[in-house]
Amino acid sequence: MIYDVLDSLGRYRGMWNHLATAVEWFEAIDVQRLPADGRRIEIAGDRVYAVVEEYQTRARSDWVLEAHERYWDLQVVLKGKEMVRVLRQDGSGDADGDTGGGLMIDEPYDAKRDAIFFDPTEFNTYAGAGFDVVLGEGVFLALGPRDIHGPCRTVTGEASQTVRKLVVKVAKDDRDTRTIYT
Repeated sequence: MIYDVLDSLGRYRGMWNHLATAVEWFEAIDVQRLPADGRRIEIAGDRVYAVVEEYQTRARSDWVLEAHERYWDLQVVLKGKEMVRVLRQDGSGDADGDTGGGLMIDEPYDAKRDAIFFDPTEFNTYAGAGFDVVLGEGVFLALGPRDIHGPCRTVTGEASQTVRKLVVKVAKDDRDTRTIYT
C-alpha cells in the first residue's frame, strides 16, 4: 500500500513495470474532464486501464471488502472524500502478514473481474484489525494484490457525500508470478 500526496505520484513511477505508463497518462490528461460513467478507459491494453465513477459513500453496515490478484488499484478522489479500510491478506493490518486465512470469503475469486470479496461482518469481529485512510482530493492510495480494502465508506462523524473517483488498474510486475487467490 502507498498513501501519499498526489504531487508525489511521479516519484513512484519506477516501482514496477507498468506504473510509469499510468503516471505518464495521469500527468498528460485533465482527469476532471473524464466521464464518470464507470466505463473502461483504455491506456495500455490489459496492462493499464482506468475507470471513473461517481457514487454516494456508504455507512459501515453497508460496505464490502475486496482484494485483487493481477492488478494494483491506484485510487484518486477527484471530488469529495471517503474512508477506506485497509488490511493485509492475513487480516492483520500490518506489513509483515502474508499468509492466508483470517476472513471469510463472501464471493470467491473471479478472474474476469480480478476480485475476491470478503464478508465484512466477519471483519467486524477483528477488533483493531487494519486501519482507516481518508481519501480526499490531493492524495492517492495505491493498493497492491495483498491489500484487502473496503472503499466507498462515509468518513466517521460526517454525512454521506457524493464522491467522484478515478481508479487506474495497473498490472502487477511481469516478474511477479505469485498467485494469492487462484
